[in-house]
Amino acid sequence: MKNSKIYLGALLLSLLWSGGAQAAVCTSLSAGDWNVIARWSCGRIPLATDTVVIAHNAVRMRNDYTVAGITINAGAVLNDDGNDLTVNGDVVINGQLGNNQGGALRMRTAGASLSGTGTVVDLTIEIDAANITLAAGSTLDFDQNSEIDVGANNAGSLIINGSVTAATQTAGDRVIRVSSGGALTIGTTGVVNAPNSRLELRTNASLLNNGNITVRELRGRSGAPAPVVTQGVNSSLTVSTPSCVAASPCLLNASASGNTVTYNGTSAVILPSAGYWNLAGTIFPGSCPHGVTVLGSDPCPAGGPVSVTRSPSNCVNVGGIGTQAWTNPARAVSSNNSYATRALNDLQVSNYLRCTNYGFAIPAGATIVGISVNVERRASSTNSLRDAAMRLVKDVSGAPAIQATDRSTLTFYPTADTLEAHGGSADLWGDAWAYTDINSTNFGAAFAAQKPGTANGARTVSVDHMPITVTYTMASPLHHIRIEHNGGACSGATAPAEITLKACSDAACTTTYTSANVTGINLSPTGAGYTWSPGNPQSIALASGGINSGITLARNTAGTATLAITGTPSPPPANAYECYNSNTGVSGDCNLVFSTNSFIYTVPDHSAGSRQVLTLRSCKGAFAGETRAVKFWSSYINPATGTLQGNVVAGTGSANCATGYSALGTSSASATTLNLAFGTGTTPQATFSLCYPDVGELKLDTRYDGSAANGDAGVVILGNDTFIAKPGGFTLSNIIRSSDSVANPGAVDASGAIFAKAGEAFTVTVTAQNMLGATTPNYGNETIPESVMLTPALAGGLGLTNNPALSGSFGTFASGVATGVAFMWDEVGIITLTPSVGDASYLGTGNVTGTTSGNVGRFSLGKFGLQNIITDNRADLCQDGVLISDGVTACPAFTYMDEQFDVRFTLAPQSLNDVAVDNYVDSAIAEEDFAKFDPTIFSGLNLAAVDRTTAGGPYYLTARLSNVSMPAVTCATALCFATGSADVTVPMKLSRNVAPDGAYGAVDIGIAPAEADGARVEGAGAAAGLCNNPLVADCYDLDSDATAGNDRALLTTTELRYGRMKVSNAYGSELLPLQLSATAQYYTAGGWLTSTTDNLTNLTLAGTYNLIKDASISGTTTASKTPATGLNAGKLTINLTRPTGAATGIATITPVAPAYLPVIEGRATFGVYKGSNDVFIYQRESY
Repeated sequence: MKNSKIYLGALLLSLLWSGGAQAAVCTSLSAGDWNVIARWSCGRIPLATDTVVIAHNAVRMRNDYTVAGITINAGAVLNDDGNDLTVNGDVVINGQLGNNQGGALRMRTAGASLSGTGTVVDLTIEIDAANITLAAGSTLDFDQNSEIDVGANNAGSLIINGSVTAATQTAGDRVIRVSSGGALTIGTTGVVNAPNSRLELRTNASLLNNGNITVRELRGRSGAPAPVVTQGVNSSLTVSTPSCVAASPCLLNASASGNTVTYNGTSAVILPSAGYWNLAGTIFPGSCPHGVTVLGSDPCPAGGPVSVTRSPSNCVNVGGIGTQAWTNPARAVSSNNSYATRALNDLQVSNYLRCTNYGFAIPAGATIVGISVNVERRASSTNSLRDAAMRLVKDVSGAPAIQATDRSTLTFYPTADTLEAHGGSADLWGDAWAYTDINSTNFGAAFAAQKPGTANGARTVSVDHMPITVTYTMASPLHHIRIEHNGGACSGATAPAEITLKACSDAACTTTYTSANVTGINLSPTGAGYTWSPGNPQSIALASGGINSGITLARNTAGTATLAITGTPSPPPANAYECYNSNTGVSGDCNLVFSTNSFIYTVPDHSAGSRQVLTLRSCKGAFAGETRAVKFWSSYINPATGTLQGNVVAGTGSANCATGYSALGTSSASATTLNLAFGTGTTPQATFSLCYPDVGELKLDTRYDGSAANGDAGVVILGNDTFIAKPGGFTLSNIIRSSDSVANPGAVDASGAIFAKAGEAFTVTVTAQNMLGATTPNYGNETIPESVMLTPALAGGLGLTNNPALSGSFGTFASGVATGVAFMWDEVGIITLTPSVGDASYLGTGNVTGTTSGNVGRFSLGKFGLQNIITDNRADLCQDGVLISDGVTACPAFTYMDEQFDVRFTLAPQSLNDVAVDNYVDSAIAEEDFAKFDPTIFSGLNLAAVDRTTAGGPYYLTARLSNVSMPAVTCATALCFATGSADVTVPMKLSRNVAPDGAYGAVDIGIAPAEADGARVEGAGAAAGLCNNPLVADCYDLDSDATAGNDRALLTTTELRYGRMKVSNAYGSELLPLQLSATAQYYTAGGWLTSTTDNLTNLTLAGTYNLIKDASISGTTTASKTPATGLNAGKLTINLTRPTGAATGIATITPVAPAYLPVIEGRATFGVYKGSNDVFIYQRESY
């Protein structure tokens, strides 16, 4: 009672303090629990207004606390004990924060400072406010289970001006996470040095690096908006594994002046938004060419040469030279001081050591310019051994063929490993080599050694490694130059034709060449009547993105100009120039028509429902300053018909495509007349606006008919242009499960409602729309009907990794709408769907991406496959079919009742379409825990046992199948479904009845896991396709009970025996030894039989046994057994020595046997002689 009063008083005092106490600095006075008043210099448990100083090892948090600030002194430890500490001010860590408990320190005051030179252990520092700074000069080290989380609970930002290290983190550990909405800035003095760790950014997160970052991986998140990583001026970023990959993308901006991105290890170049400034790393030159723009230092010079070195994966001895075969030739595949060797006596020559399969991946189109073979070798004595041959190996008709050219040297081998080069970067070894020759698995090198002298006897050559270096160049990355024009212009100097030059990186000119400026481009025609502006030569600047659109050509008179390029630009293109008429979309059209009496206008390809403000130019100067009535009409090209009319208006019309517009005529007879006001000049211009609400390819015609009133009666001026209106977008609707029309629940995480099983059909409706949101009925009616494809993306922040393509397609479009009823996604998880043009380019004008759906899912597991089934009978003694103790002796195909037997198998998650599922993964985070089954719970496996083969059956044995007193069910990994499949070991037994039964010669063990989402396991003998139907409740092949119908998947079949160990009786002279037999037996309906296949069971004998006579010990006998271990065909012999002192009496022999083999004792009687009349009667229990 006294203690209770003390605690109550302390509580009341604490409450009084909390109501009105002033802020204080509370320093720990000793180690121990936080919630002890005597622990603190301020005389109270620290309040939210207090600043705390931890001065001891360790102060232990017993709850969640809030303080105004905290300092952990050097040598001091704050043990979070799994609790959270909220700090509304500065944090200083010079000691240790955290202690393997998994709590958090939450910084929630904008502008607060984080500093110190301490360590963080198994704790997350959560940045939940803006502009928190890790101070310059600070260094915080994070262990394997600790990290910084920027924006963990609220939008936050962190500026690192000091250093973050992770010295003890291992591959895959996370050192920093920037959560959705969070922002991380590395200042110019900031450093993140965590070469084994990943730095992760989630959707709508950002990283600005003005300092230095070294991490193993930079990982983003799928979803919108994608996380953005920006390299600042003179910053440095180094990664060593693939980063920002498709499954976890991020956007990289790395073009700032002086910044360097370094790729080491197995990393790959990230495609940046605007090129790199400096690019470096150990993956080069092996990853050259990289295909990105580099403004500064580039490890891949344009065109090369590039040198790549690879090692062989296959080295063998072959004949064709010499007589001495190599020993251990396979050891020459790597430089590891493990050697291929050959002892050579006087004048002897070795066979070839031929190495192939180097794994080169020289890019297509490369020109091989040199090959060098480096042999790392040594001799057992100097001045004794040298090359006999050094030749290349080439694929000839699918086989490795040693070539004729020999590049052996006269150099004697030293006694230490030394590399010697043969060939070189400009040596083709007298042959022509295509990139396919080098990439062949049969490409390689053949080496032979010799002892040319006759002194000092045998010497040994040792070859450690034989790498090959191939040097190649690439054709100019400048594929060709394109001349673009619109096909027509007015003659005269006032309205020249506009010409665009493009430097193309590919034949279709889908990408432009931006590795260097292209100069020395001389355009023709030239001479009298033609004026180029600017004058030749032309150039295409790197800074303009490989395009020059500022060139014009004027012609004084009407006629046709044929465009061309003369001479050779620099760098020289790999192919001839190309002309392209942008008005007709025709490649190869170099004719530019100049006219004196026509309308010239260009209607660009555009999105349906978007206003196009167009300029109509008249080559007739008399229109200057006048208003003229011009007729407009359109006609369908593809599709050939349509239902919607376009709208036109003079001048700049409203963006709504309605106000003031007139319906566009559909023929010359129904043309729409617009009164166009032309400007001044020799080729006056007028403006009109066009809106077309549907999709397709159309032609817009114009016509002017002169009149007497205008002084041009009889004059007819025509013009036309074709254009393509593509959809403005697509919307998705009516996403339902096809089997029963259940609507998509749009789950947000792994705990959400199920939409469909992996691989189960679902329905989606798509509507093609224009930019105004109206349906475009012509979509899908094209000559070759266009369709829509759906692209899935993984929902972000849920740990999902695998995103297979969606199967299924939309049906026929009607009035711009189509429905697909058989879409399937063969994975577990949650996705979004993005619609786009089915062939990725609407009538050749490029792709259109529609509105991404909300979350679709959750998709649950389709089924389990049973794989890799192994049965270990007598698992207390056996594993993998052999005796554990020696790894050799074969084990029988039976187990005794009550004895352990193991069944090992793989539960392989699959879709309903038999596709392996990778996202079915266990996670400690509930939102990411998509695996819904724990196979380590024996009852959850729902095992059953039945014998339908043994006479008198069936025998239903499920009630006797258990894991009681057996080892626990285990998985090969700590989290069973760590990588998508679970390798499970199930120890079990069949319990003994009181009365003997059996033997059961073919017990079928079945399994039906109780997976939370209802996924079943597929039996190997189930009806074909049964388990692929989501409407079928099971897919089993074993009936384990008296109810008709299969209820389990067959796991294994084994024999189970009711066993015992019986010891015989014996009698004889007290002057002689005696022998008894011990026999392993099992019960059958016909009686007890010897277990002749049991050679494994061990019996333990006492060292000596007492002889009993007249209820007293009369002597002892010593026991031994034959065989010494195990049984021989189910038996062993017990050897008893003659009793001490020639005593007579009875020794009771009860060996110790396994509990599943109860022992029936035997008796040895010494001092009894067998005569002609046997009158002995033995009394023993009935058996």
